[in-house]
Amino acid sequence: MLTKTKTRRRIGKEVRSLETLVKEAAERRGRYKIDDNVSKASNATVDPRVCAMYKDLSQLVGIAGPTAELVNLLNSGVAGAPLQELKVVSIVGFGGLGKTTLARHVYDTHGKEFHYRAFVSVSRNPDVVMVLRSILMQVGYHEHLPKDAQCLIEAISTFLHDKRYFIVVDDVWDVQSWNIIKCAFSKSTCSSRIITTTRVSEVAKACSISYGGDVYNLRPLSIVDSEWLFLQRIFGSAKECPPHLKRVSDKILKKCGGLPLAIISISGLLATNSEEDQWEQVQKSIGHGLGSNPGVEGMMRILSFSYFDLSPCLKSCLLYLSVFPEDANIWKRDLVRRWIWEGIIPEENGQTLYELGERCFNELINRSLIHPTRRNSDGKVASFRVHDMILDFVIAKSKEQNFVTLLGVPGVNPDPQMKARRLSLHSGCKIPTGLDLSKARSLVCFGVSFNMPSLLVLKNLLVLEFYECPELKDHHVADIGNLCHLKHLRFESTGITKFPEQIVELKFLETLDIVTERGFVIPSTLCQLQRLTHLVVPESTILPDEIGSMQALQVLEGINVIRQSSIFCQQLGQLTNLRTLGIQYHEDDVCDNIEENIKETVSSICKLAKTNLYDLDVSGGYGRDRLFDAFNIEDFLDESCLFALRGLRTLSFECHVAPSRIPTSMSLLANLQELFIMMLVINQEGMEILGGLTCSPLPLPQCRKGWTRRRADKNQLIMWIPFLD
Repeated sequence: MLTKTKTRRRIGKEVRSLETLVKEAAERRGRYKIDDNVSKASNATVDPRVCAMYKDLSQLVGIAGPTAELVNLLNSGVAGAPLQELKVVSIVGFGGLGKTTLARHVYDTHGKEFHYRAFVSVSRNPDVVMVLRSILMQVGYHEHLPKDAQCLIEAISTFLHDKRYFIVVDDVWDVQSWNIIKCAFSKSTCSSRIITTTRVSEVAKACSISYGGDVYNLRPLSIVDSEWLFLQRIFGSAKECPPHLKRVSDKILKKCGGLPLAIISISGLLATNSEEDQWEQVQKSIGHGLGSNPGVEGMMRILSFSYFDLSPCLKSCLLYLSVFPEDANIWKRDLVRRWIWEGIIPEENGQTLYELGERCFNELINRSLIHPTRRNSDGKVASFRVHDMILDFVIAKSKEQNFVTLLGVPGVNPDPQMKARRLSLHSGCKIPTGLDLSKARSLVCFGVSFNMPSLLVLKNLLVLEFYECPELKDHHVADIGNLCHLKHLRFESTGITKFPEQIVELKFLETLDIVTERGFVIPSTLCQLQRLTHLVVPESTILPDEIGSMQALQVLEGINVIRQSSIFCQQLGQLTNLRTLGIQYHEDDVCDNIEENIKETVSSICKLAKTNLYDLDVSGGYGRDRLFDAFNIEDFLDESCLFALRGLRTLSFECHVAPSRIPTSMSLLANLQELFIMMLVINQEGMEILGGLTCSPLPLPQCRKGWTRRRADKNQLIMWIPFLD
């Protein structure tokens, strides 16, 4: 017994471990609803897009303009090639926009001019052999059909070699499938034409360049066409909307955003009801979880095709968008940082997390799931918004998977039995009794008229953010020191004026972002946060002198160096890991050491540029005469300073005292990618100096005049100059 006790004990532990694993697997099966999914798969419904292929011509709205444009693209010759060459035009747009309907309409009208034609759908999980067999049958091939892809490709290519044909390849999801299908279409001189449709921009480009062609970006319906379709579906004719429903119908159409499928789905809900309060209820539900309504099931199913084609990482990135309010203009930089904070972006060797996050963001743009609203000087997307109907779908999926718990969103009621993982509070929300917040990892508040939970309950928070919360006061964050796991903290337009000394307890804090027009007091204990990498503060904030001890800092922005002490300006040069620095020069009545501060700041910047500083933004110089005398931008533009700054990628000067010329030593900034500078005048010599900075083959950098402003009776021209890689 004594010799076997140890072995039996080990076996017992392993058995208990196996029992635990079995229980966890059973719980996962129930949580992921495996049985339900299998049941749904065995009773699969017909693809709702099939109906779009057989619409009666009289039911099509806003089709004339796109049809004419598409036919014009088909009939025009490829640049540098004769009209007789094979041409491909790819239609691209997000789900429900009417790509299939347009392609089918052109196929039924313009396609009649071709003796050999075919219309095939590829879909998300394509059977390429079946697609090729369908093409071969539709073009009139009457011999025995081959069974493998290679023989089918050879048969199609041989049969169509000397024939004029018109093929529509609908719903292409990936380049790989198209690369196989296109092999069947050999280049000919019979003026053959191919149309493809896709939701993915990269796929559209790949299709169009295969044989030379164009990409046609399908636009949403106009307001007039949207209203015609909406009224036709509800009242049976495009008569004027009843006066008592006009206001709410305009709101509904605005939220539908010209998406035909959305208009059809919503009008179906209202077709049997002319009560204003019911219409108002539907209007308020759009963008707030309408996806759970059976009346829009077909639309949600079409949108789900895009969702299920995403990788797990992209699915999480998309679901996270449910955090934001309806019609929000979302900045890419903030979103990518949030993804990183939430642990959504997996690490890969050779790339930073931000670069990987940008790649995920670009993929969502590429798949037409989000829509750009503003671009940076380099052409990259800066901000975007989510279509209300896509937001509906995302909210429904997010709720289903307990990805984000939304409070204060009409029509969305969280299950109190579920544990909140990510909490998004919207204006007017109330915390349901019994909702478990102990496991919440993030809390984001938008314009909450204040009824937020106690920070003592949210002890596991990693992310805490407040936007447009003027009722948030100092006492609401008095217990912030208890959030010992907190990594990211942001306040934008709140009523907070100072942090408690307890901030020193946030040992794991990496990001502190404060955006407010009020004065803000930060305790001296801030310098003890040795993991802080990102610090953005209002211009009026006075930071501790010991800033040099915060060696982890990589981003420091909003600093008015005139308000700081000279010791602070000296210690700036000790932040050897700093990559981005944004400083301001604005005079303050309480400051008596302007000249010394400016001198020490210039010296510190030169030291930082020798280490890791890549991005420098200097603004200000607006104040009294003594500041004009002390601040001279030429201090930054002498040869010794520019030599120190030669590693910069971005340099921005927006100061009252503009330089009179571009110094010759500016050519030392060999790595510069973007320059923003206020100039009194710029001559040919200055342009040639700037031209030497670019790495592109262009003789001069691309230039664009930003705007002209009059200060002190002088025209100051702001030059914005992006440098190409």
